[in-house]
Amino acid sequence: MQLPNCDVASNALFKSIEFENDNKNIVPRVTNLSELSKFTISPEKHSEYSKLWYLVTFANVFSNMFVWLYL
Repeated sequence: MQLPNCDVASNALFKSIEFENDNKNIVPRVTNLSELSKFTISPEKHSEYSKLWYLVTFANVFSNMFVWLYL
């Protein structure tokens, strides 16, 4: 997959600043452009996201019901 703005995007520079010297994160190196387009989520992580949004939705519906019925 070739993006139309590849030349413009190749001129961008992102800088990360670490304020804690003890917990420095190593930024992953990308060796080629095709690795950037491979973004996969494991089934376990997808299940965790699904449960999170299920609980957020339930909390939203419950709080909305509480506001309309009891206040």
